[in-house]
Amino acid sequence: MKRKDIIKKQKKSSIFKKILFIFLLSIICFFILSSDIFSVKAVFVENNTLFSQEEIIEMSGIVFGTNTFKIETKDISDRIMGNPFIKNVQVRRSLPDGITIEIEERKEAACVFFVDQSIVLDEEGYVLKTVENNPYLTIIDGLEIEGFVVGEKIKIKNQQVLEEVLNVIMEMDKHNLFFKKISIENGKFKVAIYDKLFCTADSQVLIDNMKILGDIIYDLHKKDIKRGIIRVESDGYFSYSPAD
Repeated sequence: MKRKDIIKKQKKSSIFKKILFIFLLSIICFFILSSDIFSVKAVFVENNTLFSQEEIIEMSGIVFGTNTFKIETKDISDRIMGNPFIKNVQVRRSLPDGITIEIEERKEAACVFFVDQSIVLDEEGYVLKTVENNPYLTIIDGLEIEGFVVGEKIKIKNQQVLEEVLNVIMEMDKHNLFFKKISIENGKFKVAIYDKLFCTADSQVLIDNMKILGDIIYDLHKKDIKRGIIRVESDGYFSYSPAD
């Protein structure tokens, strides 16, 4: 047999193998997309605390019985992320017939007033919702608010000041404390612990000395003292005055 005929035969064999491979692949794909084995029968939700599993599934738009390979995980993620209380979403297939949704939720951290609305913020300054009544959250006063959209970061003239206040609130939470209000006055923070008990300090000084402040508040509480001013200097020195 001539060399040219051998090469021609090999080419035909190679083409046949490719066609056979494509044919078999098509059959496999058809089986996967039409088989009930891969129909969604279960949805698993992880790390949810604010929302029930049923609520997350409803947000996702997943239809049970749909072939898992026909489901776009990004579309599921985008739908769930449309809720302002959702910070992050990871969606993955749990073959053969499951979908797993792992979520990270935003936590209510503070409240600010703008015009006639009460705006609830998370720890990063994202607007979670507006409410009519004051929620049991730390009120931030003295911010120059320029506008807001639910689900987005609130627009503040001095963003750094907001970040400093939210850092103080996060540190407050770590030490199991609660401040009724944090006011920004002449670059300093005035913290209302009770209606008539205040603490004044720079934001970083407050953060660095939160544990000591907690001990002082506890000591005053044991003595039934709920009025006066606690001052914290830049060197961490504390002083208390019974005056309003």
